[in-house]
Parts: sequence; C-alpha cells; structure tokens
Amino acid sequence: MPLNDVNVLVIDGRHYLRHPDTGARWTEEVAAAYEAEFRTTYAPPPVVEPTVSPEPEVAYRSLDRLEFVTLIQTVAGIDDVTLMECRNDAALAPLWFKLTQLVSSVRRDHPLVSEGLKALKTSGYLDKAAVDAIMKKWPVV
Repeated sequence: MPLNDVNVLVIDGRHYLRHPDTGARWTEEVAAAYEAEFRTTYAPPPVVEPTVSPEPEVAYRSLDRLEFVTLIQTVAGIDDVTLMECRNDAALAPLWFKLTQLVSSVRRDHPLVSEGLKALKTSGYLDKAAVDAIMKKWPVV
C-alpha cells in the first residue's frame, strides 16, 4: 500500500497509522517504520544558505606629490595660507619633507600616510572627520 493511502494518527504523542478505507489501526512499530520511510523517501530538499561573496578589494591609486597635497586641501578645506603654516610647522617638517621631497608618489596604504594625517590632526590642522574623508576620497584605480 503506498504511503499516500495511509493516514498518520497522533494520540498522546504516539503515532499510529490508519488505512483510510478500512480504518484499521496499526501498531506503533508499524507507524514508526512507515514514518521513517516517509521521512527518507519524501524528505524536503535541504535548505541552502545563500553565500555572501566578500567585498571586492579596492585598489587605490598612487598619487604624485601635487595630487596628494591637493587631495588634503580639497577634502579638508585647507587654503594656501594654512597649507604654508602647516609646512612651516617645526613638528610637521619631517613629515612634509618625507612626503613631498623624498618620494615621487604616495600610496594610501603606506604607514607614513596614516602617521602624517594623524600628526596633522594632533597639530590641529585637521579633525577626525577630515582625516576619514581624505582616506575615503582617495582615488581608486
């Protein structure tokens, strides 16, 4: 007899099978056997969890010295007078020398960039929002 022709009866947590035509009850063991067959034969498809693909890695462009200084001025709203004050600040002189004289390009991931922006923030030329905006607005490839 196919399973479609069988009714499962649950009485006080016990499973019984009943044939719809005869109404005859079967034992719990027979019910368990049919239930097990039903679960293995007619099991629902497995739930497939959606895969989340990782965010693509962003490739940031290296900036030449003028682009780097322009990025800082544009994003942070620093005018030329403030820029010159910044360049003449004794505490920042080594930073400016390294970033604008020793290198031909500035990479976003270089430690000197984050250290330099932190120094500009500590010296009061930038605030945290400006530092975050500069890093966020860094051009991509």
